[in-house]
Amino acid sequence: MRLAYSDDGPGSAVILLHGFPLSRVMWEKQVAGIGSIYRVIAPDLRGHGDSLHPKASIPWTRWRMM
Repeated sequence: MRLAYSDDGPGSAVILLHGFPLSRVMWEKQVAGIGSIYRVIAPDLRGHGDSLHPKASIPWTRWRMM
């Protein structure tokens, strides 16, 4: 499983996790704001953004997730 992430800035690490069904792109303004002070790590969780999705025997649809 390959997860995409951004890793920017010096200092202590701050990890930003996105919600469903978003991606790390939602954190761009926060990364720009604190990235000069903190090391900001923002992953795309499995199946979101640029991360690969797990293989499933039954295809995922929006109806299955409700």
